[in-house]
Amino acid sequence: MTARKLKNGVMGFLVAASAGLLIAVLIVIVWHIFISGVRYLNWDFFTKAPAPFGESGGGVFNAIVGTFLITLVAAAIGTPFGMFAGIYVAEHRGQRFADIVRLCADALQGVPSIVIGIFGYTFLVARFRSYSALSASVALAFMFVPTTTRVTEEVLNLVPSGLKEAAYALGARRSSVVWNVSIKTAAAGITSGLLTSMARIAG
Repeated sequence: MTARKLKNGVMGFLVAASAGLLIAVLIVIVWHIFISGVRYLNWDFFTKAPAPFGESGGGVFNAIVGTFLITLVAAAIGTPFGMFAGIYVAEHRGQRFADIVRLCADALQGVPSIVIGIFGYTFLVARFRSYSALSASVALAFMFVPTTTRVTEEVLNLVPSGLKEAAYALGARRSSVVWNVSIKTAAAGITSGLLTSMARIAG
């Protein structure tokens, strides 16, 4: 056995051992969490409001409903902006402003959620001196828009150019081609992107 094969075998063993150790630790942690929390899971936990501080019982029904409403409002705010931005970028590829919009979407997509939360607190909660679900929805909409923009752009770029060229050859206007050809063809992909964005902000 050459030195190279020996080193390769040793490194392969170390990598496999490290991966196995990490997986074992993860399994132990998940198992501990499951054993510690499974006894508290019951129907009341999901259907009752939280109990007052210091009292036993209660559930997370308010949190479930609040998360659903905040996510729904954030999606309603962010969907038009995200879709229109994605359509614009896809239809104006190569133009300077479209590149700027794409760059802003990529930059905003990489902003940590805590920074967006601080933004929402500073400009909405602190300014109006009140907590509200609308403030949270507006902040989450800033997370919703860039993902929707990029997904919409990528899906529209997958639409066969022949379909659009055929529509133009028949005398269709650009707006008609976008809405009746591009959007309808890519509707399934856009819907998947919206659901992905909703899952991100719900988390």
